[in-house]
Amino acid sequence: MLNVSFFNINRAKRSFLNILKMEPKNGLIWAEYGTVLTKLANYKEGRDAYLKALEFWSSRLNQRKIDSIFFAIEYSNSSDCNSSIAIVEG
Repeated sequence: MLNVSFFNINRAKRSFLNILKMEPKNGLIWAEYGTVLTKLANYKEGRDAYLKALEFWSSRLNQRKIDSIFFAIEYSNSSDCNSSIAIVEG
């Protein structure tokens, strides 16, 4: 995953959105965009981005990343969202 500092997180979000406009079926970009969104505490949007990643890139994701994504999705609606972020970041 990308190591995005909090200072640049909004710029990263805009960059990923621009890339997704050009490559809307790029699962890797959707996964990284999901990480940026969860760092911004946009958990529902982050979960949706992770689901898009699975839709377009599931055959290439390693099992650890898939498990982390499902863990984040499972806990995105709970009060323990910080735990899901820690797992996704690996």
